[in-house]
Amino acid sequence: MEYRTKQRVVKVGLVILAIWPLIHIGVVHSTGLSPWRGFGWAMYTVPVLKVDVGVRHLEGDVGQPTRKGTDRVVQSLKRYVKRYQALGANA
Repeated sequence: MEYRTKQRVVKVGLVILAIWPLIHIGVVHSTGLSPWRGFGWAMYTVPVLKVDVGVRHLEGDVGQPTRKGTDRVVQSLKRYVKRYQALGANA
């Protein structure tokens, strides 16, 4: 193989390597593919989810929230959010 041919092969490889992350990010966002699949460049673009949930559980008279029930539900939701952030789409 000639020197110029080798240079072209290397240049084409570098261009593909430079463009692939952009293509992968586009594929992930348009198809819902896991960012960890397909040579995983898009895994670095996954945003951290910030979730704020408010829950009010009513027992007895309407308008009288029970603090104990609310705390249980909020704790359960916080555990779920932490698991979801760790597992992502696999949750």
